[in-house]
Amino acid sequence: MENKNQLSDSVNTAIIDIQSERLITSAQIWLEVKDVMSKDVITVGSEETVVSAAKTMSENNVSCAVVMDGGSLTGILTEKDLLTMIAGKDKNFAEIKVAQIMSSPADSIGPDLSVLDASGIMDTKHIRRLPILEGGQLVGIVTQTDLARALTSYGIWKDVTEIMSSDIAAIQTKATVAEAVEIMKSRNISCIVALEGNEVQGIITERDVLKGIVALKKDPAHIKVETVMSSPVITIPTSYSVFSARKIMDKRRVRRLVAMDDEQLCGIVTQTDIFRAVKQKLLEEEEKNSRLLERSKSNIYTLDLDGRITYVNPAFMGLLDVSGPEELIGRPFLPERFFDNPEKKAQLLRELKKGRVEVKELALKTSRGRKIYVTLFSTFTKNIHDEINGTQGILYNVTDHKLAEESTTRAYRKLKKTYDELEETQLQLIQNEKLASIGQLAAGVAHEMNTPVGFVASNFQALEGYVKKIRDLLAMYDKIFGQIETLGKTELRNKTKEIGQFRDDMKIDFILEDIQGLFDDSREGLDRVTNIVQNLRDFSRIDQPGSRDEYNINKGIETTLIVAKNEIKYDTDVKIDFSEVPLIFCHSGQINQVFLNILLNAAQAIKTQERNGNETITIRTYSSEDKVICEIADDGPGIPPETLSKIFDPFFTTKPAGKGTGLGLSVSYDIVVNKHNGELFAESTVGEGTKFTIKLPIGTKENDEQEIMSDGKKNVTICE
Repeated sequence: MENKNQLSDSVNTAIIDIQSERLITSAQIWLEVKDVMSKDVITVGSEETVVSAAKTMSENNVSCAVVMDGGSLTGILTEKDLLTMIAGKDKNFAEIKVAQIMSSPADSIGPDLSVLDASGIMDTKHIRRLPILEGGQLVGIVTQTDLARALTSYGIWKDVTEIMSSDIAAIQTKATVAEAVEIMKSRNISCIVALEGNEVQGIITERDVLKGIVALKKDPAHIKVETVMSSPVITIPTSYSVFSARKIMDKRRVRRLVAMDDEQLCGIVTQTDIFRAVKQKLLEEEEKNSRLLERSKSNIYTLDLDGRITYVNPAFMGLLDVSGPEELIGRPFLPERFFDNPEKKAQLLRELKKGRVEVKELALKTSRGRKIYVTLFSTFTKNIHDEINGTQGILYNVTDHKLAEESTTRAYRKLKKTYDELEETQLQLIQNEKLASIGQLAAGVAHEMNTPVGFVASNFQALEGYVKKIRDLLAMYDKIFGQIETLGKTELRNKTKEIGQFRDDMKIDFILEDIQGLFDDSREGLDRVTNIVQNLRDFSRIDQPGSRDEYNINKGIETTLIVAKNEIKYDTDVKIDFSEVPLIFCHSGQINQVFLNILLNAAQAIKTQERNGNETITIRTYSSEDKVICEIADDGPGIPPETLSKIFDPFFTTKPAGKGTGLGLSVSYDIVVNKHNGELFAESTVGEGTKFTIKLPIGTKENDEQEIMSDGKKNVTICE
């Protein structure tokens, strides 16, 4: 019950949806006795006469007086005590002292008790008022009326028919008050309906007896009921709610109402009836919510302002492998042994006190040393005066989620490593396929280079002979030049004729004319070799991941044709229909590889036909709104439909063993579709030929950079 009280005093109802679970912390923020008590307490001494005390009560219109002697609570004098006295044999009220009839000892409570707990005490003790003591001093009194008013404010869902007394005590108006008192005492009731015949005329209550008999020192045996009864009677229909009935009692300052339908007396609703009905209903709600707390799978806790634990439910204790609440209640949240990192505890408590924690993830250890991960949900609680009085919250067990997350992270890292390795392997595969293609073309490239290299070599042989003759002629000139001063004119003339004859014999004039031609021819041959080498280098360049450059598709095709020239020219004529197309951003080496693979496939397909005369490969380029398009068509044998659907599959080939890897078109598809977001497809008719269409997005530098950044997030696939 202690835990329930702590919840009642400090925690408000709150429901938070957390994956189909609910956080329920308490039924109500309960008012406390000090919020509803009367501070203006009527007191009397125990040695006062009953008549004097009754007059004081009557003048102040109260139902009781607290008996105080020397500043200490001695007892309490109530209307019921006075009624019991009147029903006794001694009718000399003037001589009776308060001490003789008062209720003693008197039960008392503190001002901080909740109104629900105070009502429980009243109901258990069968009393209707409680003095309030604080530090031994009387500070107020709370009555059944005060508590009924407070409890009804929490809501009541009953009609008066459900709580009224249908067994009505009645008396004729001409009967004596003594007879009425006897009935009230014997039936332990506080009022009787007064009738004249069968018609209701009034009601006689304890208060009426107090004011009309005791306070005036009259003999009840000689006073008629009609003299002291309350009239007219305040009535309500039976359809009234309990809440409405209580409001009328408050407004008319009465403690009972007569329930009637069509002038027919149906029952009496008293303050006690309302009090008990409301208390019972709220107790049921409180117990229901308490059971929900105890049975909830949510791990619920409450703290006071100092961060000390005031409540934990069984689920919370189970989460931490705690055997009982005594291990946690009254201790700071949470004991240090539960923290995986003790430094986090002080930080958490500071944040809880400042109200900065709403959702926080914590790593904890249970009593058995088991590591768990929890998410903490926390919020302030407030009392009826809207003052913060603590914290309530829940620990949501996210251990499975956290472990799954860690496992996913490890799996992601492993997958990322595999992906990087796969991407590197794929790039190597593309480059190997490119180099394999170049190897296939090596003989043709060598032949293309052999012709210019051959005549350059021949020219060098001629130049070598020319240079020897010119050197011999120069040697003769040097010899004569050294003898000029010693030779006579005749000898000098003879030497000159000898040099002239040598010049004619060696055809020096022809050499001087031919040598420039040899240089021009050699330069042309070297330029041809340089061009072949440069195109080969451009074609076979290794693209780096993320490096995309401006690319002219027409120039790329021309470069590829130079590299593949010797493989194509003997069996195929190439027709070019280039349109002016915009530049694109791409891996130029990879796109060149695509062109080469398709051109070689076309040339090899044409070669298998063994026709008379060359066949044709037609290359056409053009652009659409957002793409550059290249069509490569041949008039070869075509591809059967059952084969056409497989040409982009890895390792699929129709060539004899050892003649192809089956990766050329698969790699080409991956380059165009997966790496450049383009399109690559083939159309073919058997006996007429095949056309490959390549579509590449034009894009912008910015778009391509964004695409490059996202490349690492995409799965690598060689083909679809």
